[in-house]
Amino acid sequence: GQVKGGLPTGVHKTDEENLQNVPKFLERHAGKLVYISRKCDGTSATYHYINEEFGCSGRNWEYAESESNAYWRVARALDLPTKLIELGKNIILQGEMIGPGIQGNKYNLKELEFRLFNVCDPDTDTNYGYYDMINLAAHLGVRTVPLHDPIVLNHTLAELEALSICKSALNPDIWEEGIVVRTVNDERDPETGKASVKIVNTKFSLAEKKAEDK
Repeated sequence: GQVKGGLPTGVHKTDEENLQNVPKFLERHAGKLVYISRKCDGTSATYHYINEEFGCSGRNWEYAESESNAYWRVARALDLPTKLIELGKNIILQGEMIGPGIQGNKYNLKELEFRLFNVCDPDTDTNYGYYDMINLAAHLGVRTVPLHDPIVLNHTLAELEALSICKSALNPDIWEEGIVVRTVNDERDPETGKASVKIVNTKFSLAEKKAEDK
């Protein structure tokens, strides 16, 4: 699609620090309630309503509205322009776009899907907590990435690495890309920014490498 410009003010790139790079994260947040989400292997998608303007962005760019642009097609299918305006406040939805034409459509979907994993309030630069996020998703009729119920963080790195080795919740024939661990309430961390880290499934990485070598 046609690029409209860079990411709008208040919209941050979707990225998580790898837990292996910040092992002290587990000590700092031990005993806190966290939730685990499963990573979907697609392309980053962000929908925002800021200063009375709705827009769609990928990982690095905002895209101009068009009939053919995938981000805008999904936005219209979900009626997001209307629904976000009706909320009556500045808001940012971030997630993963999966389906035909994206990463080989590993999940064998017939249509493109947006899977929410983060909601941000650009006025305060804070993220919605777990319960506020899932309640908003239900209100908007938007699916989230696969989520697990909150648990107390008392795990070692090895234990979380073991949890990351699983088959996809969307297609049991392939490996999950990995998991993300995030505090239930929006918190900050001196190394990662938001209190959130990812653990990549090593079997997924090996499968990707084998596919590239063929």
